[in-house]
Amino acid sequence: FFGKKKYSIIIPGGMAFGTGRHESTQLAIRGIEFILKKNKINNCFDLGSGSGILSFAVRLITKKKVISCDCDKFSEDNYNSNMKLNNLNGLFFLKCNGFRHRILKKKRFDLIVANILLNPLKSLARDINKHLTSKGFVIISGILNNQKNEIINNYYKNKLKLVKKNTLGDWSSLIFQKFRKAYE
Repeated sequence: FFGKKKYSIIIPGGMAFGTGRHESTQLAIRGIEFILKKNKINNCFDLGSGSGILSFAVRLITKKKVISCDCDKFSEDNYNSNMKLNNLNGLFFLKCNGFRHRILKKKRFDLIVANILLNPLKSLARDINKHLTSKGFVIISGILNNQKNEIINNYYKNKLKLVKKNTLGDWSSLIFQKFRKAYE
């Protein structure tokens, strides 16, 4: 994946979500590619990281530190095993639900990626905005095509404007950017 230089990530099937074959993961990686072609990202947060594939993609491309979290009991072991398998460093896993970890309390990110389900994505919109830097981006995936308008409205109410939509099969991925005042 990604532009001129191709990267390969090995993710064996495991108990945590994310081998790279699911449409929502492919869409999230397309979103990462889109953002990183035109924007400098200094730090990233992978919200609901599962196997770690999105964290690993951002790390390989940017060489910047990536913080990841998941509340699934299998994710941490699977994530760490995949990190070693791919000879990666500069990645930090937190076992928590959403932003509920002391390390995340005052952290702000240029990019947040989240490949999780509709209801958690909706309930996390305010926290996502709070943890984005000014003009920061969030890539969300894991939503069905018929759910995207609901998310777009929810995120707009939380001062996140839609930048790009992608679809693949029945799945959608949306990219939002933080805004402060009236819709820019």
